Amino acid sequence: MRRSQTYGESEDDDMSILRNPITRMAEMTIAAEKQSSSGWKYFIDDEKLIDVTHLGIITLSSVAVGYGVKELLDRSVGKYWKSNKAAPHTLFLEFQKVVDVAYVVIYLDYAHDESYCPEKIQIDMGWSSTNIFKTVTRTFEKPQGWQIFDMKDEKSHPTRGMLLTLTVLSNHEGGRDCTIRHFRAIGPEVSRFDPLVKLNSFKDDDDKFCDDTSILPFNIESNLR
Repeated sequence: MRRSQTYGESEDDDMSILRNPITRMAEMTIAAEKQSSSGWKYFIDDEKLIDVTHLGIITLSSVAVGYGVKELLDRSVGKYWKSNKAAPHTLFLEFQKVVDVAYVVIYLDYAHDESYCPEKIQIDMGWSSTNIFKTVTRTFEKPQGWQIFDMKDEKSHPTRGMLLTLTVLSNHEGGRDCTIRHFRAIGPEVSRFDPLVKLNSFKDDDDKFCDDTSILPFNIESNLR
């Protein structure tokens, strides 16, 4: 006897699965990859950007036992940071050097976390806690999946700094503790302030980048070889 169908299924759906098991498996693999800690790459289309989280040290304002930094940075979406005190809840990412950050990405899952799911989050970046010059605030309504905070300036340049903080200001349904399943700081693999980048991409009078090293004074290009 044929099993009963659930809503949205059809005999064509069943035959499609039977005819294309490899396609079905590939789709499942991609779906799982999108939920992993590197899944943000599917939603930010820029091959020059990389995960720069490892360049800093993360400190959390509070943690429930077994739900700390290690779990937050785990590849699996099934592991996460869970706070253990009243809001606000704060994540501090202190870099060991000046770092460019283009985006901050986090994974939220209201369907599983409900009142533990953040509703309002603020991200600050600067040189220190007393010298903040970039702030991005977002409010969510039952979010599901990767959430992207654009940290670029008005010229689309990444923000440079040594301290990044993420603060959960409130949770859905007035919840006390928060749950965040992934956190990553994303920046360029090579800073635009790198000496070689500055040398080969200086601005002309029209505020456009020039890549012609042949017009550099004293033919500096020859000294780079």
